[in-house]
Formats: sequence, structure tokens, C-alpha cells
Amino acid sequence: MMLIMLDRIFLLDVLRYLTIFLGVWWLVWLVFRKKSVSGRRRFSSRPSIRPNGDAPSFTGNRAPTSGAFDLLVNAVSGDMRKANRLVQYELSRAPGISRGEAIARAMDRLARDRS
Repeated sequence: MMLIMLDRIFLLDVLRYLTIFLGVWWLVWLVFRKKSVSGRRRFSSRPSIRPNGDAPSFTGNRAPTSGAFDLLVNAVSGDMRKANRLVQYELSRAPGISRGEAIARAMDRLARDRS
């Protein structure tokens, strides 16, 4: 009888420690998982590497218009109207710049505002 009681106490201790371990592991997983809660990619101020190995740059050498605009649209969660408003805002601030330059400045401003 005493042996059965000790086995039950031991089993309860093992279950308690296992529950604590799994709870801590789950919390660590929640903190360090890759995706955000909504399932969309998080915006990074650092441009991603393209499949051909070229990294678009938003300072100095400006990225081509179409690729940079696609990145801007992705950065604002696919909202093309918002991306166009950001580009128009940059064009209104400096009317002499090209559309590609305005897109690059919009990306820079978006990254700066989000950091």
C-alpha cells in the first residue's frame, strides 16, 4: 500500500514538471516564431535579397521603379492606394524628383516612421 502511494506521488511530480517544461517551451515558441499574429510578413527596413542575388538599395543607388513600387506595396500590406498616396506625398515635397526617387524616399520614410 505504501509503495503504491509513493508511485502516485512520484507520478504527480513528474507530470507537474512536464507541464511546466511544456508551458515554458510553448512561451518561447510564441516569442520567437517567424510570422506575426495576422500571418503576414513583418516589414523590415532592410531590403530583402532578390532571387538573382541583387539587393535593392533605397539609399544611394536607387532601385528601379517597378520593383521598388512592388516592395512599397508589400510594405503597406498590399494597399496600392496607400502606396500611391505615399509616392504622391514625396513628389509634392520635392517636385523635381523622378517617380523612382519618390518611391525610394517613401520607403525610407515608412521605415523611419515604423522604427
